[in-house]
Parts: sequence; C-alpha cells; structure tokens
Amino acid sequence: MTPDRVRDLIDAYGSAEHRWPVAERAEAVALLAADASLLAYQQEAAALDGLLDQLPQADVPARLAESILADAAVNSTRAGAAGIRHPSPVAKLRGIVGQFLPDMPLWQPAAGLAASLAMGVWVGALGLLPLSRQPAEIDVAHYETADGDMLSLIYGGGIGFGEWANDG
Repeated sequence: MTPDRVRDLIDAYGSAEHRWPVAERAEAVALLAADASLLAYQQEAAALDGLLDQLPQADVPARLAESILADAAVNSTRAGAAGIRHPSPVAKLRGIVGQFLPDMPLWQPAAGLAASLAMGVWVGALGLLPLSRQPAEIDVAHYETADGDMLSLIYGGGIGFGEWANDG
C-alpha cells in the first residue's frame, strides 16, 4: 500500500473508511495512522463529503436505476470474460486520425501517406543525388527526360529556393 493508493481510495470511495474495498482497508487505515499528510487529505475529503451530503437527493425512477445496474452487470461480465483487450493497430490509427480529422475516413490520410512515400521513392530512383558542387556554394541537379531534354535545378548561393532551367 502506497500513499498514492490511499489518496486514490479516498478520491474514489470518499473519506469514510467503511466504503473502501475490504481487501485494502486495513493497510490503508494503518498507513493513514502513520502519515499526517494522508490524515489531513482524508479530513479535507470528509469536509467535501459533508457538503455533498447536504445536497438534495435527486429522484431517480426505479426503472432507470434497474436498467443502469443491469447494463453495468452485463458489461462487467463481458469485460471479465473477454479479459483485457488491446486495440488493434487499425483501431489505434482510427483513434489518432479521429482526434485531428474527426469527419475524415481513414483511407484519405492513408492515401496521402502512400502518395508521399511513392513520390519519395520516385525522386530517389531518379538518381539526382549526390548533387555536383559548383563554386560559390551553388548546387546543380541535372535530369534528362525521355525526349532528350536536359533539365537543371540550380539552387543555393543566394539564388533562392530553386529554379528549373530547360537546357535542351
């Protein structure tokens, strides 16, 4: 039992020790007696519990309460039978995409990623690198098209981002 776990018990079940899980109650009470800061935390929670107890009780229809309890029982049984489930990689990706692009189908960002990958492979296969070094820190990349045209990309040395020149 750790002080953090005692705080978690107080936060989840309230300051009254009889509400805490039986399996952890004795250790938590012993740790409370030994730690003054935990005892102060429990007293603050007791003040909050007192305020919450003063609020009027909401009338809940009996059918609604029974329905909620029945659904909780069914869901806890399903979770217990299935064990701990880890989301699939596709479900994780859908969750990530859904956070940034909530109305977009998964295939659209996947297609964009595939297109950028294909473009990178294509540019790498052209053999433009390594670039030849020219004086004054100017880089030139040459590319000959199937028609026999020669294209040159000249950049660096104050030219700007890059300019294509048709040499053919």
